[in-house]
Amino acid sequence: MEQTLKTETLEDDRKRLLEMEKIELVNLLLLHIRDIWTIDGLYYLGVETRHGTKEATKIDQEVWAVMGKIQARRLKESLAITDPGIKGLFQGLII
Repeated sequence: MEQTLKTETLEDDRKRLLEMEKIELVNLLLLHIRDIWTIDGLYYLGVETRHGTKEATKIDQEVWAVMGKIQARRLKESLAITDPGIKGLFQGLII
């Protein structure tokens, strides 16, 4: 019997998350945060091994400069922040 992989949609993911207990969601979030930091560290170590600490640090700084902008944009979209600058920051913090 042939099995096919089910391709889940974003809506399927949302439904599944909404069915989870709060503690399960927190644990899942923390797991993914640790995974992201692990990946970042492994990439840094790989670049450092091949190109040295100075170059690895330079690349890491460049990546995080871009990532900071991406995170800020996604946070604004996610929290529906409309005001720019400090006012928008405080708007986002009062959730």
